[in-house]
Amino acid sequence: MSLSNHERKIDTEHVIRYTLCCESPKEEIAPKVAADQAYRNAKLNTPNTARLEHDKALARVMLTLLKDDTEAYKQFVQNESFKRFVSDMVFNMTSTEVGRERFISP
Repeated sequence: MSLSNHERKIDTEHVIRYTLCCESPKEEIAPKVAADQAYRNAKLNTPNTARLEHDKALARVMLTLLKDDTEAYKQFVQNESFKRFVSDMVFNMTSTEVGRERFISP
């Protein structure tokens, strides 16, 4: 099923607005995902399952945003392209050497 031009425009607008106007991915979401014990264990012990554990951790973190940022949570749950964008961005932030050093204290 493909998106119409109008739906793609809305998806793009949500992604741009969220990343440019909000610091949530960098300041709130990524550190919480990086601190998730199951995700940390997967990265250390079974790297091939790290993305799966990351996605589970991200879903838990996004659920905590429901109270404070209802629109971001709604987009994450209902908009697959937005969810993929946020998931890829946070995974890249937390899975690289720089990301690990920035968000995970020893």
